[in-house]
Amino acid sequence: TLASQGGSSALGPAEYEALATEVDSLLDQMIDTANLKNDGRYLFGGTADDAPPFRVATVGPDGKPATIAYDGAAERGSGRVGSYQSVDTRYVGGDTFQATGADAFAALIALRDDLRDASLTPTAKADAVSGRIADLDAARTKIGEVM
Repeated sequence: TLASQGGSSALGPAEYEALATEVDSLLDQMIDTANLKNDGRYLFGGTADDAPPFRVATVGPDGKPATIAYDGAAERGSGRVGSYQSVDTRYVGGDTFQATGADAFAALIALRDDLRDASLTPTAKADAVSGRIADLDAARTKIGEVM
């Protein structure tokens, strides 16, 4: 996998940069996914389903996303399926993608930044990337629990 490749201490600066660029692409894809619409409504905005729930809140000196903000609601949206029954139809994106200890956006941003960090020794970079793999696994597990 991409993160596993980044954990190799045998890579050089060009390879680390190529991996970091791939992570940037994955981050963009995740933001797009978190802002998906269904029937004209944002799937991960909770009850605030009329505007994109996620946005880039800050960028780093390189112009890349540094933090992602959730602007959706804290309550799940629901729809009626019968005269006395409703079902949840919209997810709370903050709980899905940015749960405490399982923030998918923060994990990808940190992985990208570790891959680009020229001050890390190859061993320190491999250790940092291994930690980010654990963070991504936690985020993936949380997303699976919510969905």
